[in-house]
Amino acid sequence: MKQVRDTGTNEQSDWLTLAWHLHANRFQKDGSGLSASKIVQAAVAIADADGLSELSISKIASSLNAAPMSIYNHIASKDELIHVMTDVALDLPPESVRSADDWRMSIINWATALESQFMKHPWLLSAPIAGPPSTPNRLLWVEYLLQGMKSSGLTPSEVLDYSLLIYAYVHHATQLKLSEPADQHTSTPNWARYVDIATFPQFSKIIEQGEKSLVEPDIRHQLGLVIKSIEYSKS
Repeated sequence: MKQVRDTGTNEQSDWLTLAWHLHANRFQKDGSGLSASKIVQAAVAIADADGLSELSISKIASSLNAAPMSIYNHIASKDELIHVMTDVALDLPPESVRSADDWRMSIINWATALESQFMKHPWLLSAPIAGPPSTPNRLLWVEYLLQGMKSSGLTPSEVLDYSLLIYAYVHHATQLKLSEPADQHTSTPNWARYVDIATFPQFSKIIEQGEKSLVEPDIRHQLGLVIKSIEYSKS
């Protein structure tokens, strides 16, 4: 991995440089003083416990027994902190993504591992996305899938496109899994009270079959559709 210059504990740096610096030094033991690494870990813990909306610089400082203004010696702003902590919480992808015997299993391992991270850190689902993958862990998730799908016949650019598609699906599916229905009308049986067959002939068939994929998505089933589309495109 390319080395990233240590920006020091008292020098503000842009969040992307900081993300790569923390990744490069993730195995180093923190000292006794305040550091960007400690701030990010504290922020992740607060977001895990209370949600991203409850995260604040004052809460982070309090959890670290530090003055709020001292946080800014290491992190330029709360927005930049969220970008960095998002990458840290995403963590490294599992080795099983790129070492799977079959590219189809690489897709399944990638998606289920991503779902696991979303379930572990639900606030990731509401964190803003800072453009295309550029932080170390996000890029490694893409890289592992690229390696795992080398035998699929897709070009790296095509695999990248599929990774964005699968990421978006897993993101949405996990949101549905974690969300509580606003009221009883959001459940499948109650749709029949409002959906008439003349206006919604195809959707009515879903209701008749008792299909719950809209509220209880089956990730493996949906991934099967993605896999079939890849197989068809290469047949």
